[in-house]
Amino acid sequence: MIDFFQTLHIKKFVFADAENANNPKAFIDFCNKNNYLNLDTQITCFIGANQNQNTWYTNVVKYIQTLKMQSSFNLTPIRILTQGENALDMVIASYAGLVMGQNNNAEFIIVSNDNDYASVIDHFSSLGIKIHRKKIESNTTKNKKKNSSRKTNQEFDENKVPQLIQNILKIDKKKRPKTNQTLENVLKNNNRDCVKNKNSKEYADAVIKGLISQKKVSFQGNTLCWK
Repeated sequence: MIDFFQTLHIKKFVFADAENANNPKAFIDFCNKNNYLNLDTQITCFIGANQNQNTWYTNVVKYIQTLKMQSSFNLTPIRILTQGENALDMVIASYAGLVMGQNNNAEFIIVSNDNDYASVIDHFSSLGIKIHRKKIESNTTKNKKKNSSRKTNQEFDENKVPQLIQNILKIDKKKRPKTNQTLENVLKNNNRDCVKNKNSKEYADAVIKGLISQKKVSFQGNTLCWK
């Protein structure tokens, strides 16, 4: 059992999806704004298989040092090794349930921009648990809201996903990408008009989700298996 989940003085448990907290400055500013940077709160950031835990944590520490904070706080990164659709969401939900069983009087916050946690939050809320989800709104997100009428070619456009899927399926099956990262690279190289560095992961995730729903691909460990 992970001992930092057993501390009785913790009043809030924050479970952050690092895919939505990959900007260290935005993440720490978010935690600071919501008064999470203290010893009464346990922040756990879950890092996906395609993310570099050391780089993420190092960047977080570097930014914290620039703030010259006077108080201590609890921040723990946990990296998961499993790839696949909703893998990170499932792990976060599992950890949340584990901690609730030991600290059901605490408050629980899931930090994610995804709506996939609605059923988890509704279920535990019905049992009297204080749980809710919060989004990290970066400066980029704020600027997009201010300039919503000015759409750039670096924004994610779900209407382009079906064509991207067709482009992938046109590739010889033996030469198709075998991992999330190689799929992302192929999308960037073959679709430069819409797939950029800033949105390539979002497009890759959407393409994989579509391919899985069409039963064109499945995961075997971290490997994409084409059907």
